[in-house]
Amino acid sequence: MESKKAMIQREGAAKAYEDLFEIKRQALETLELTDVGQYLWMQGQLTDMDVGNVLRLKAQLTGARDVRTFEEWAEVGIAIKKGERALKILDTKRDVNDEVVLYIKNVFDISQTTRSYEWDPVCDNPMTHVYALVRLAGVKLGKFKKITPTTKNVAYLKEENIFVINPIVDEALLMVHAAENAIYRLREQNNLHYYLDGKRDTRIKSAHLAAQIYVSRYGISDPDGWEESLETLKALDLKGKEEMLSQARFDFLYLVSHTEPLFLELGKSYSLKDSQQRGSVR
Repeated sequence: MESKKAMIQREGAAKAYEDLFEIKRQALETLELTDVGQYLWMQGQLTDMDVGNVLRLKAQLTGARDVRTFEEWAEVGIAIKKGERALKILDTKRDVNDEVVLYIKNVFDISQTTRSYEWDPVCDNPMTHVYALVRLAGVKLGKFKKITPTTKNVAYLKEENIFVINPIVDEALLMVHAAENAIYRLREQNNLHYYLDGKRDTRIKSAHLAAQIYVSRYGISDPDGWEESLETLKALDLKGKEEMLSQARFDFLYLVSHTEPLFLELGKSYSLKDSQQRGSVR
């Protein structure tokens, strides 16, 4: 017969799991504009975290950017500040029967450690990102020859396979468009798997969300893009929101893993650092 102490421990553990699932549910249900901006930035930093865990971390410590266990920090000689409480996420591991089980993992953000944090991306120059994204997409880069008040920001000429940009548009905004275009082209080439339903509108919106995560990672804020992302998510139920964000994360990770290796070569011809130090799409 189970002892009272064991029963209390079991019930307490069950409650802890329920609380973490509830945090994710509430985060998806009560999304507001600032939440979207914070989520996009955190997902861009926490590349190894799935949607649910980024939402859990955001609820516990907005701005978390580099989380590891106590032991992982200790391995690199970094100590946790006295009095800091662990952040809780869900992870999987294999038990004694070699079966995959869910467990609560305690982690600490770098802001909770004795080490200061400085984000130094390999490239934060928006236009150099455009060159990388165009190369990844396998398209040529062109510019509109005649600029009028009605000229679009960008266009894709399918027959010529050219991504055309408006040279007077802010480079940060061009970076957003280039990320979206790369996703569309990679999907057409069957290099980037798309697992949501096949509706064109859904494809466009998921690519937009992925582009927002991508530019957020490199310090670009796009409030108009956040608002569009919020409208997209609010129109979905909880399951749909998580699936949409998961697709966007998948697309974002593909872009990052394939563009960042290009910067070593691109850096020979283009600046990797943004001299204007822009922080938003204007």
